Parts: sequence; C-alpha cells; structure tokens
Amino acid sequence: MRRYSAEFVAFAVALMLAGLPAATFAQDESKAQPGKVERAKEDIKSGARQAGREVKETAKTAGHEVKEGAKTAGHEVKEGAKEVGAGAKRGWHELKHGAAESWRSVKNFFSRLWNS
Repeated sequence: MRRYSAEFVAFAVALMLAGLPAATFAQDESKAQPGKVERAKEDIKSGARQAGREVKETAKTAGHEVKEGAKTAGHEVKEGAKEVGAGAKRGWHELKHGAAESWRSVKNFFSRLWNS
C-alpha cells in the first residue's frame, strides 16, 4: 500500500475543493448567469494560485530540512572518522610494539640456545 505525505494529501484536497465550484457551475452553465461563471473561474484561478504558493513553501521547507539533515549527518561522519582514525593509530602502534616484542623474544630464544 502506498503512503502519501501530509503535504501531498493537503495539496490534493485543496485542488479538489478548488475544482468543486467549477464542477457545480459547469452543470448549470447553460442556465447560469455570465457573472457567476466568471466569478467561479476567478475562484478556481485564485485557488490554484494559493495551492501553488503552498506547494512552493512546502518544497522550500522540505529542502531546508534536507539541507540541515545533510549538515548534521556530515558532522556525525566527520566526528566518527576522527574517532576511527585515532583508534587506528593506536591499534597500529600496539601492533608495531607487539611485533617488536615478539622479535626480541625470538632473538633472545635463539641467542640463548646457541650460546649455551
């Protein structure tokens, strides 16, 4: 089942409600007075303009939220990389130290073996 955002649903409802007077007037157009038809057309136009403004504002807000989320994610990744880098340096240092100690141990073993 497809899920729609609240902004999309609000936009769709606004468009349907904006078109509702036009549908009503279209049925009675042959009987309607010219002034009422023109007013209905203007209502539809103003409703569409308002819906367009709301969509523009929603898109602006969504863009801002995405931008801020990306900034936050970037900072988190940067901090994580710093922590991993420090841990990697420490791990490499411990590996080198351990290898040096192992080499000394092997060297001492064979030195004692042949010197005895």
